[in-house]
Amino acid sequence: MPDSPVSAGTSPAHSPPSSTASAGTSPAYSPPSSPDRTGTSRAVLRALSEHLLSLAEDPKTWKERGFRPVPQLSDGYTLVEAHRIDDLVRANRRSESELRIVTEDRDRLNCRREELLRERAELGVNTKQLRSTVRGLNRRVQELTAANPAAKAEKVKRLESEKLCLRSDMEVLLQENKALKAKSDKTQRELLGLRCTTKMQREVIEHLHAGKAVMYRSWQEEWSKHEQLKRKLEEPHAREGPRCKARRGSWS
Repeated sequence: MPDSPVSAGTSPAHSPPSSTASAGTSPAYSPPSSPDRTGTSRAVLRALSEHLLSLAEDPKTWKERGFRPVPQLSDGYTLVEAHRIDDLVRANRRSESELRIVTEDRDRLNCRREELLRERAELGVNTKQLRSTVRGLNRRVQELTAANPAAKAEKVKRLESEKLCLRSDMEVLLQENKALKAKSDKTQRELLGLRCTTKMQREVIEHLHAGKAVMYRSWQEEWSKHEQLKRKLEEPHAREGPRCKARRGSWS
């Protein structure tokens, strides 16, 4: 791809649009003042140049394509295209940064969820052990009460107090288990939200890539039309004589 959209041999009629073109008006073709010694040839060339420029810089045509007839940069992009591409690149970087942050949060929440699940499993094991101990104490109390209530009254009271303590501990563990389950459910909901956010971020990035591709194809079409206009402008010059070409070269 050439470094500049207009080569050094292009006639002045095909120079990039001036600042007046960006306001929505087509600049008139005005070659430098010199004696009009070419007659009809020069008049035909001027008419053809103005017609081609009016086709290339028609504000309605540019408006339909979503662009303004602004000057082109050295790499062939117009200012509007360059600004749009810069906006797309910045939005793409911002979306990738947000996606990276969301992914880190998701990994952190996954680790926290695994820790909560381990703690919940440990509490479940402890709860089962306490329930088994309480059942054993109940059986022991019943046995002692049936065997000798009078002699074992003190021991029964002590076992009853231990049973109450164990039951209170079991209730505390059950409350902690419920709290951990609530935290685990909340973490699960946050993970689902992060997955949705990650999916949306990926869709945004894909949309930005598609926008860049559309912008690039539009630029290629404009560049192809630019080359066609350039060739059309150079066709009359190829049929001129050496003296005519020398005079035309003195205009630029």
